[in-house]
Amino acid sequence: MPYYYNHKLKSGGTPIAYHFGSNYPFGYGLSYTSFEYDEVEIKDHKLEQEGSVEVTVSVRNSGPLAGHEVIQLYVRDMVSSLVRPIRELKGFSKLYLEPGEQKTVRFSLPVDMLNFTNRLHQRVVEAGDFDIMVGKSSTDIVFKETITVNGGTRILPRDWRMICEVEVI
Repeated sequence: MPYYYNHKLKSGGTPIAYHFGSNYPFGYGLSYTSFEYDEVEIKDHKLEQEGSVEVTVSVRNSGPLAGHEVIQLYVRDMVSSLVRPIRELKGFSKLYLEPGEQKTVRFSLPVDMLNFTNRLHQRVVEAGDFDIMVGKSSTDIVFKETITVNGGTRILPRDWRMICEVEVI
């Protein structure tokens, strides 16, 4: 469920629900072990419209049992001509780690995936600042940094780059 900072309450005549969202955040899950994230790095903080955001993160099983962990990559457009979600999932990777084992995940997110549909029904990418976040769930964010996309507003071609490549190294 996308979270918008300006979400509307229910219409008149219906009970008002002042809470917003669900009982559990997206990506929530139970595990019998624990995981630590470190060495999170963004390759370039200033990108051109044709570039890609390169993010690497090391994940270590710090608990006593083997387990699975889903590493999630989120983005927020800091200033946009339209209201945007405060957190959009753009990529993820599921890892199986033995106790003490560590692996590194690399995300390659094309700038094209920072797009939205404008008022003219065109898919566009606007230049500006974007928060790049890595988390265990949509509310358990362990890393956040801002990148800048240079250039103006770019209308995407029909065959825009729409896959965040994920590699376990």
